Amino acid sequence: MKTAVVMLAAGASRRFGGIKQLAMIDGRPMICHALAQLPPNQARYYLVLGANSQTIAEVVASNPDFRHIQPLIAPDWQQGLAHSLKFAIRQLGSDTERVLICLADQVALRTHDYEALLALSDSHPGRIVAAYYQHNPGVPAIFCKAEFALLMQLKGDRGAKALLNQFADKVIQYDLPLAAIDIDTQQDLIDNSPAESNRQGIKND
Repeated sequence: MKTAVVMLAAGASRRFGGIKQLAMIDGRPMICHALAQLPPNQARYYLVLGANSQTIAEVVASNPDFRHIQPLIAPDWQQGLAHSLKFAIRQLGSDTERVLICLADQVALRTHDYEALLALSDSHPGRIVAAYYQHNPGVPAIFCKAEFALLMQLKGDRGAKALLNQFADKVIQYDLPLAAIDIDTQQDLIDNSPAESNRQGIKND
């Protein structure tokens, strides 16, 4: 199945008080840490940027490991997550059969987590597959081409999670508690540093 991977990283990080995407995780910028975890051998990879796009894109471009990543600058990212996501969906090739949507600040996720979601999608063709954590389905999630039109109907800050709740009967859930760990504030960064994560039993590599 031709799969596009879309990582959303367009936010202004107002609660963080800095360029969150460049905060250091395991000795490298968060955006590089997140991109390094993406599943290999997929058809296309997109990184959706907005705030501080030039600075972040330069950091990504300086790493030869990410030459396969295509940056997309969402022109209306200030209007909310849905607008950045819809912009990305419009860029997908007509031969794209499914899209894996993920977030740059879910720093605890690893390659095998994404691969498990893809394997579940392979075994349930035509179904939405989503991580399950904090008693709800959420991203990362995989949508097949039939759902692309639904993604294009999202508005404001209602991201893919809104559809997962709306069409819960179509969703295959995969228990992924580590998806609940994301970075919104400086304290989140401290709490989820490698040393702190190890004390909490969170695997970092």
